[in-house]
Amino acid sequence: MPTCPGTGSDAVPATALHCEVQATEAAPPSSVAARAPGTDFHTHLLLDSSQQPGSAQVFNNHLALDPVQNAAVAITK
Repeated sequence: MPTCPGTGSDAVPATALHCEVQATEAAPPSSVAARAPGTDFHTHLLLDSSQQPGSAQVFNNHLALDPVQNAAVAITK
């Protein structure tokens, strides 16, 4: 992520050569509301080699996944 290391998008600005999307390696607990601070994640990434290793990798990008809902949809005939 070429524009991330050392910018406001970097959750840990003290590590100027790395891009951390969230400040911790652990995902936020389910008690944290969606879109609350610290729940950002990226699904579309542009990685390049302009600044090694910073723009060629991303850390702590916890993708939100929906819980399994086996009975969410039912079809009867």
